[in-house]
Amino acid sequence: MSRVAVLGYASMDYVIVLGGAITPGRTSLIRARPTDGWPRVGGAPAFVSRAMNRGGIAHPAIISQVGDDALGSAYRTALQADGADVRCLDVVAGARTPVTAMIYDATGECACLYEPLRNPDGTEPAHLSGRQIALLEQAECVCLSVAPAGMIRQALRHARPDAMLAWIAKNDADAFPCDLAAEIAGRADIIFSSLAEADMVAKAGRDAPARPGQILIETRGRDGACIRSNGVSRHRMTNPVTVIDPSGAGDTLAGGMLAALIRDNADPDTALGAGMEAARAMLSERQNDKRA
Repeated sequence: MSRVAVLGYASMDYVIVLGGAITPGRTSLIRARPTDGWPRVGGAPAFVSRAMNRGGIAHPAIISQVGDDALGSAYRTALQADGADVRCLDVVAGARTPVTAMIYDATGECACLYEPLRNPDGTEPAHLSGRQIALLEQAECVCLSVAPAGMIRQALRHARPDAMLAWIAKNDADAFPCDLAAEIAGRADIIFSSLAEADMVAKAGRDAPARPGQILIETRGRDGACIRSNGVSRHRMTNPVTVIDPSGAGDTLAGGMLAALIRDNADPDTALGAGMEAARAMLSERQNDKRA
C-alpha cells in the first residue's frame, strides 16, 4: 500500500475562456480553450498526487470514484501516467465520470459547474469501499479534500492516529458541515486554504482546540502565501505567473509542500517554498499553452 492517501472528488474539466460575459439570449464567443487536453484531468486528488510524485513521493494513492465510461478510463490512465496509485480509484458500474465546466469571462472571473458521480439509482456514493478503508488504516499521510461528507467522516475514523493529516479546505457546506469542519480542524496537522476560505477555517478552529504544532497555510494568489504555526505568522511573496486559468495551483502547492515535509522532513518554511515552486512550475507549463 502507498504511504500517502489523497481523498477527494475526481473530475474531467472543460475549461472555456469567453471574450465577454454570458448574456442570456445572446451568443457569447469563446476566445480560448486549453490545448493540453479537453477535457483536462482535474480535481484536487489529481493535482495533489502529481505534485507529490514530482516531489519525490512515489505512487500517492487516490481515493475517489469514476464511472465505467470513456472519461473514467481516460482519468485513470492520466493519473497512472503521472505516477499515482489508482488501485483505490473505484470504478462504479453504470455511472458517469464527474465533470466540471469552468467558464471564465473577460474579467477573469470563473463560473464553476460540477456534476458529481451518481449511482445508477441517482444517489451519490456515500461510503468508502473496503480497499479504500484498508489503505487509510495503513497510510502515513492522509490528505482530505472536498468529497462526500460521509466518506470524509469515515476517513477520519480509519486514519491512523499517528498519520499526518492534511486538510485542503473548501467553502462547501455539503462536504464540510460545521461539525465536521471543526473535527478536522482539531485533528489536522496542516490546513491549506485560500483567502476566500479564511473565515470558514477560522470558525472551524474556534469550535475545536488545534492539534499542537498545527500549520496553517493561506494562499493569496499573486500575493503569495501566509504560514501560521505556534502563534507566529509569516508572509511569503511569490514571483507570479500570468495565466488565464489558475485552477489547481493551490492543490499543487499543497502536494509540493507535503512532499517536502514527508521526503525531506523539511521545516515548514522550506516546505512552503517547495510547494510554491511546484505551483509556479505547473502554471508555467500551462502558460506555454498559448491558448489556455
